[in-house]
Amino acid sequence: QTAKQQAELAAQRAELTDLKSQLVQAQAQAAASETAAAEASQAAALELRAAKAQAADAARQAVAETAAVRRSNEKEAKEADARLAEAWAAQRESAKALESERQRHAEAVRERDAYATMLQELVHRVRV
Repeated sequence: QTAKQQAELAAQRAELTDLKSQLVQAQAQAAASETAAAEASQAAALELRAAKAQAADAARQAVAETAAVRRSNEKEAKEADARLAEAWAAQRESAKALESERQRHAEAVRERDAYATMLQELVHRVRV
């Protein structure tokens, strides 16, 4: 072989070695990128799970708070109903007492009128 051919062969070998080195480097970079992508995907999945768990906790807390408010409102409504029932009962008792007093007054007026009539008759008899 000639020196020229040997130089070309050496240059081709050097180029082949350089290409192999570039290929190994590209494969390493691809593997690193794939690893980074897998790690990023895993981190995103963890963040998503955490966000879902946080949203679920917030929803459970909102439901619990809503239930507590509902129970409180129901309790207040029952208490208000009880106070209203007591007020109506007191109103009925007051109306009964007022009616009873009115009847006693009417009876007293009738008795007074009867005594006045008797007194007038007595006065009339005494004069006659």
